[in-house]
Amino acid sequence: KAVTFGDMANMLAINIGYCYMQKKDFQTALNYLDQSNSLKAFIMKISIFQDLNKDEEAMTLVTFILDQLPENHVTLNTRANIYRKQGDFDKAYQDIYKALELSPENPVYFATLAEIYATEGKLNEFYLTLSVAFSFGLSLKSIAGEKTIYTQFLDDNRLITLLELHNLDIDEFKH
Repeated sequence: KAVTFGDMANMLAINIGYCYMQKKDFQTALNYLDQSNSLKAFIMKISIFQDLNKDEEAMTLVTFILDQLPENHVTLNTRANIYRKQGDFDKAYQDIYKALELSPENPVYFATLAEIYATEGKLNEFYLTLSVAFSFGLSLKSIAGEKTIYTQFLDDNRLITLLELHNLDIDEFKH
């Protein structure tokens, strides 16, 4: 299949938007991403809205994507996180279980499930599920965006032991 000018413009808008995302210039990133109607651009925009704590805007895009692609496990994971932040745990569990059904060894989805448990105060389930996430290769860097959840556990021996068990350094997470 030949790449058209429209495809190139779409890819360019996404790449430039990504660069501005990395610089935390979210408004400029959104301006570029608005020039694309690709799934990748929508997912990047959702990420920006979440970084800006604009869950309502993120939920609008998530709903749009899931209306078109109801088994998009990335978007199901995203919506589970939004529901967790809103305190709607039943819906959060429903979405994360479906995401895990579609991608059963995804460490990020197990981390999301652990974060739901932590937010609900289910600490035994939190540690068990976080251990599963680490066993599937979850890196500390991949959960750094949710430090507010993990900060409360930084002095907990169970977390320190869990990190040691998986050869992870708690100092890497603290920074």
